Amino acid sequence: MVAGNTLIDEVIATLRTRVGTESGISASWKYDLGPDGHIFIDTKTVPHAIAQRDAPADCVITVALPDLRAMLAGEMDSTTAFTQGKLRLSGNMGIVIKIDAILGTSRAAQG
Repeated sequence: MVAGNTLIDEVIATLRTRVGTESGISASWKYDLGPDGHIFIDTKTVPHAIAQRDAPADCVITVALPDLRAMLAGEMDSTTAFTQGKLRLSGNMGIVIKIDAILGTSRAAQG
């Protein structure tokens, strides 16, 4: 985990804003950012918890930190990232569509 990484701080702040305190999703997921560590999101609790840590999750999204930031900024579509091999998924795939909807990371979610 990289301490003091402003890019990861930016991503976590964006995730906190988008996920909010009551997203309507009851699940946990984490972003495996490789050498940049993990971001764990638990929406089973209210308010929701978002932390830079590794923990067991219903779904794991493996993606490079710059690519996650690009998806959250609307510069990269999550479906395109997946098909290009920049994003990998494991675990409960049923929540991925809901995650895309609240984060706005897919073309469908962006309207």
